[in-house]
Amino acid sequence: AGIVFYPRYFEMISNTVEAWFEQALGRSWHQIHIVEGCGTPLLETQAKFVKASRLGDVLTFHLSVTDLSRATMDLSIRCTCGDEPRMTATVRHIYVRLDPLKSLSLPDDLRAA
Repeated sequence: AGIVFYPRYFEMISNTVEAWFEQALGRSWHQIHIVEGCGTPLLETQAKFVKASRLGDVLTFHLSVTDLSRATMDLSIRCTCGDEPRMTATVRHIYVRLDPLKSLSLPDDLRAA
């Protein structure tokens, strides 16, 4: 149909969160998952699709932190094409030890960043 198939937005949201961890927080997925044995699985998400994005549109994703608890991060994601809104989403991730799968307090350096 020449428009973005909605599940693709969730891949782009995941890529945005991963890039935020590496670029803004200084922790790559490799560092978190492989070196530290931790992870940030998605607990909850909600999305609103404002306008269809078409083949060739250049999309920009904007991430902001809306809340931090002991182990969870609530994030707001906005997707735009130029100044035009295309999609908004909220996501909640939890910081966990991977083996055994158990929630952990966010490390102080991540919380501060």
